[in-house]
Amino acid sequence: MADALRDGSLTPADLGTRNWAPQAWWRVYPQRYGPTGFNDTPHGNARFSPLEHAGAIVPVLYAGTTVGAALMETVLHDVPSPSIGFLLRLSAKTEKRLGSFQPAGDLVLADLSALGLRRLGLDRADVIDSDKAQYPITRQLAQWIYTNRPDVQGIS
Repeated sequence: MADALRDGSLTPADLGTRNWAPQAWWRVYPQRYGPTGFNDTPHGNARFSPLEHAGAIVPVLYAGTTVGAALMETVLHDVPSPSIGFLLRLSAKTEKRLGSFQPAGDLVLADLSALGLRRLGLDRADVIDSDKAQYPITRQLAQWIYTNRPDVQGIS
């Protein structure tokens, strides 16, 4: 994936998008941000953040269209697979809150579904099913999307 981003074989036209009509989005968030607060810090090590543009951190907000998706992206993010015998200590997650919000208008989201990834010459193992060791590479994809598709407001 990193080679395709560096050598220019990916073009902005290769990236499919989805238009999402306004609906409730769910997120698990640190209390200090609130349900609609973006993280504008360089802290963290996530699949698509932190990102930097022109010397500044790009604010990010992780959310999903279901409570389950919000939990998977946060509270259950580091659960190993297979998870037999794994115990999740919720005390470490107590500063988190669950909330929802509804955007005022349609969102244009980059399509990183299995089909969308195939359009880019990638597969789930490259991006979605990757582990923390791959996050610097998956962030390169997010950076490429941010730089090359300013119309895109997020990733789906």
